[in-house]
This record gives sequence, structure tokens and C-alpha cells, in this order.
Amino acid sequence: MRLHIVLMFVLLLQACKSGESRTGDADSVATPSQAAMAADTDSTVTAAASAAQRLCQVDTLPAGVQRKVTGGDTLVLGLQREGEPGPEYLVVDGPFEYEFFVVYPHAPQALSRNPTSDEFRAMETFSFQVDQLIGKQWVYGSADTERVFREPGIYLLTWGLNFESEAACIQDSIRVLYCPDG
Repeated sequence: MRLHIVLMFVLLLQACKSGESRTGDADSVATPSQAAMAADTDSTVTAAASAAQRLCQVDTLPAGVQRKVTGGDTLVLGLQREGEPGPEYLVVDGPFEYEFFVVYPHAPQALSRNPTSDEFRAMETFSFQVDQLIGKQWVYGSADTERVFREPGIYLLTWGLNFESEAACIQDSIRVLYCPDG
């Protein structure tokens, strides 16, 4: 599922740059291989947590990761590009198969600590303290907000326009390695 989402983001980014629009289709029923993967979740999460801790102990960043952040760091995202409207959503894809909406159109009241989609669209930069960022996990029926950066690992922050539509356009993204203790 995570690979499917990442590939869809890459296709959308390419479509956005070429002026086209593409949409992906998601299966609503788990395949046998997806069910088998779900059965191994506990051992996978344990192994991934160990791997993330090891990444935090080395001096070089993994391929594709632009920055290492700790809990007390402030991250600043440059949102505006010349000739483009500002983004209306920010989604964070974290380790261990979870994804959070931080800013998106028609957000529930629970996200009131975060900027609205209209406020976000007008911002030139969006800065936040890493260990204070909240979001709504992408789980059907969930209305609760949670801390986004809560486990060590690699996080993908993506922002753009027209979320969940045929005209979806990813404007930019950044991949960071989160190490709570530095």
C-alpha cells in the first residue's frame, strides 16, 4: 500500500510538471499477499524501529533524505513558487505505514491548531516545531489528532493542490530523517 501511494505521488508530481493530470485507483479489498503482510506487522515494526535507530546513529543521511531533524528542531517549508498558486494541503507519510493530514480542505475542527487550507495557501513558508506538529491519521472514522513525528524514521512531507481530485498536483516534497534524541 505504501509503495502504491509513493508511486502515485511520483506520477502526480510528473503530471503536475508536465501540465497533465493523472489519478490512481486503489483496491478496497486486501489481496492474499496484503493479508500475509498484515500478519507479519509486529515483527516488521520491531525490525523497522531497530533500523531507524541505527540510521539515527550514523553521520551520513540515507539516499533521498534531505535533512535530519530532532524533536526540538524547527522545520521551515518553502511553499511558494513563482507563477504557481500556493498549496492547499500538507500530508506527512511516516514510517510504519501511517499517514497524517496536517492541512487539507474542509479539515475537522480538531485540526484547529494548524492553519486552514486557505491560510496555508497564502503562506510563503510554513514553520513548525517538529515534536509539536499534529495531524489526523488517515484511518476511516478517526477524528482524533495525534503527534505526527512520534517514531524515529524517515518521513515524507508532501504539499500541493486539488487533493483527491482528477486535477491533483503535487507541488513539492521533502524527505526527513526524524531522530527524537538527536
